[in-house]
Amino acid sequence: MIHRILFALLAVAATIIPATAQSSTDPLFPLPEVPDELTSLQDRTGYLLEHYWDRCNFKQALSSKAKFAKSFDTYVDLMKAGSRHAVMRSIYKLLGSLEKQPKELLFVVQQAEAIMYSDTATFRSDEAYIPFARAIAENKKIDRDTKEHYAAHARILSGSAKGMEAPKLQYTDSLGVSHTLDADTAQYVILFFNDPRDVDSMISRGRIAANPTANLLVKKGLIRIAAITPGKPDDEWKSLASRYPEGWIVGAAPDAASIYDLRNFPTIYVLDKNLNIIDKGTSTNQLINLFNSL
Repeated sequence: MIHRILFALLAVAATIIPATAQSSTDPLFPLPEVPDELTSLQDRTGYLLEHYWDRCNFKQALSSKAKFAKSFDTYVDLMKAGSRHAVMRSIYKLLGSLEKQPKELLFVVQQAEAIMYSDTATFRSDEAYIPFARAIAENKKIDRDTKEHYAAHARILSGSAKGMEAPKLQYTDSLGVSHTLDADTAQYVILFFNDPRDVDSMISRGRIAANPTANLLVKKGLIRIAAITPGKPDDEWKSLASRYPEGWIVGAAPDAASIYDLRNFPTIYVLDKNLNIIDKGTSTNQLINLFNSL
């Protein structure tokens, strides 16, 4: 049974995926034929990724932007089954082939932004998206505003990636006093980027505040929770800040969105005692599970 399932999956990778990309009777461009000697799903997917664009004339293909967008969707779907090495090698090969075609390069990067970076991204992968953003930021033939748009994406994602030291965060408390988030003896620091006027933020804050384990850990100094609003510490914010639990760090940081990836609200980062990023985009459920495991 397992043997039959494996070959069914290989058949999907080798035949159904190309059919999806070229649903028209007039194919946008021919896809590669995977050699029979490649038998594993990952190897076959890797081959498709590496050679996906080999026979694509981008100037001609982009005359039908809707068809091209579907082909790019299929390409990204392949990434989900490919190895990290195959995915990144394929991306750099694609971008290298478009370096001297700024118009086509920009359209391709816009597709990557929609699928990998936007609020409605279907394949959120910072590592895969960063080369696309950098390709525009570093291309001399792209206008300055567009370059700056993508340079900001690359800078923020690179600087706030897992394993990196968290960007230095300066915030102002409800009394108007400025602080910098520094390491201390806490085992974990939870950066809870939120807005006290946002419904999802309020629900998440309420669940964390109601968790007895979290409250005990904060009291013992084993964790610190820093609830940061990426905005100005105006009078309305100061009034709302008084509603946060005792023992939490509560601050406003107008520049937070320029150094941290805050595409969704709330956004939770888990830092270690040295303020290195262990996790980002942590859900409230995952955070509570972490508390309960300590």
